Amino acid sequence: MDKNYDILYVRSKNSDFKNFLYSKLDIQVVELLEHLKSCTEVYIFSGIIRDYFLNNNSIRDLDIVLGEQLDLSFINKHYFPNIKIKRNNFGGYKVFVNSFRIDIWSIDCTWGIIKERRSATKHSLIHSAFFNFSAILYSLNDEEFYCDDIFTTFLNKRVIDVVYEENPNIPLCIINALYYKTKLSMPLSAKLKRWIKNNFSSELDFTEIQISHFGNVVFSEKQINRFLIFCALDSKI
Repeated sequence: MDKNYDILYVRSKNSDFKNFLYSKLDIQVVELLEHLKSCTEVYIFSGIIRDYFLNNNSIRDLDIVLGEQLDLSFINKHYFPNIKIKRNNFGGYKVFVNSFRIDIWSIDCTWGIIKERRSATKHSLIHSAFFNFSAILYSLNDEEFYCDDIFTTFLNKRVIDVVYEENPNIPLCIINALYYKTKLSMPLSAKLKRWIKNNFSSELDFTEIQISHFGNVVFSEKQINRFLIFCALDSKI
């Protein structure tokens, strides 16, 4: 790489990311973010930050972590009656503004934090991420990034790795590893391939999880099997 990405570089993008984010979002989404920010800490998490640093400017959805639990049903009824919301299986919300999806959950309901009995902190949150490219957050209230060398190592090496190996949705993690390997044209680490090999089971339903997550089947059974064989053969044990 021509540039050595470090935490100072990441933080130098604080203001630019806020401008980028708000320029890409529908005005109603921005208004919702501003309302949530007036109630509690709001952290932007996961894919949109990765894509920003990789210069992929399309925004498919948004992941938001709140500093405390809010009653989004009340907010929906009294402030934003035009949005649609529904609860997910992990205590968070799926919010739809027109066709744009926002996943919202509170930091103390983050699965990895609960599982490890950690304090609900920014440090715990980034270390609960499955992929290394998700180990970063942006505080909308403070208008600054928070990360450590996990994310900057990703920027420098361009290798997809696993951070927190416990996960309640193994088939989605495997499908997403294939999806991002393809989308980002990046290799998987030996650690991640080994995780896939060790967690694969013939009972996993990859069709249902693709329909639930993507809305359709992205990868055929043949493509998935080829990927699983690739991980099994290449993982360094």
